[in-house]
Amino acid sequence: MKVFDDPIDRRVTEALHAWRVQYDAGVDFDKAIDTASKLTTGRARRALRRTAERVRQNDDLEAALGELSNTVPYSDRAMIVAGWASGKLALALDLVTERRAMLHRARKEMRGQLILPGAVLIVAAFVAPIVPFLLGEISTEQYLTRAGIPLSIFFGAIALVTALNRLRAWATPRRGLDATAVVGSPIDWLFLSTPIFSGVERVRNRAVVASTLGMATQAGLMLLDALSLTESVTPNSVYRRAVRKMAKTVNAGGNISETMTAGLWPFEWRAMVEVGETAGKLDESLVRLGKYANETYIAAIKRAAQWVPRLVYLLICIFIIWQMFSLFQRIASGYSSVLDSM
Repeated sequence: MKVFDDPIDRRVTEALHAWRVQYDAGVDFDKAIDTASKLTTGRARRALRRTAERVRQNDDLEAALGELSNTVPYSDRAMIVAGWASGKLALALDLVTERRAMLHRARKEMRGQLILPGAVLIVAAFVAPIVPFLLGEISTEQYLTRAGIPLSIFFGAIALVTALNRLRAWATPRRGLDATAVVGSPIDWLFLSTPIFSGVERVRNRAVVASTLGMATQAGLMLLDALSLTESVTPNSVYRRAVRKMAKTVNAGGNISETMTAGLWPFEWRAMVEVGETAGKLDESLVRLGKYANETYIAAIKRAAQWVPRLVYLLICIFIIWQMFSLFQRIASGYSSVLDSM
């Protein structure tokens, strides 16, 4: 069974940045990768060294980067290959590292918001049921079971979100105008439907689409090829289908702005793309939109992160109320038994 690494491992991001800096400074391609591998450890280091060795053997870059299939997600590898093919490798590596850094900041923001409420939850989980335990109303096993309920919900939710994100990151989408259903659609709809996180998911995908398409067209790729690349690196399958629809429209002689429906794309985005198409500066419009979307994404992450502790505190309140209700119910039952025996 394949075991995948963290899709946004910080050390791998630093290695990709080091690769970009050395390559831009004129260091040989394979030596740049080999030197960058020293910033990583374990499987990631070995994978980068195998990549460097295959480059030295004059293997195709896409095949050589296949050595990183368990370390660097397909979307990042596809971007690097496209940058190399268009002579804009440094720009492609910049885009990849910037996107990974943006995800690092998002993860750090979320984790920071979880520390205090998580600690409070752990304390509350063991304190709330302690009164009936000390009174002998519940056994040690029942006490631990009650304490484990909120902890299981809390850590289970974190594990579920982490697993879903990893599943999406390592799924390899099918490319091309005739590609059929994309892996991960139910998961992607879930992310787009969750009230708190749907805004974050939408802004993230808009940023990827705009920045990738802008970079690819600036690098000289034909618009259809740029859209095919953009489809392959877009995280959410709903937005991938939207990009595929753009490609079909362009292939039929239409414009991208014609397919930008409300809900997935704000009105101002469609207007800006339409202006860029009319003026013949679509790439510049998309790059500006990508930068704006990246800034909006960070702001959206901060807003969503503010809801995380509120949800945890709500869970704590529900748990405490349940324990109090159970205790009062037992007291009332005991009092009723005493009255009946008199």
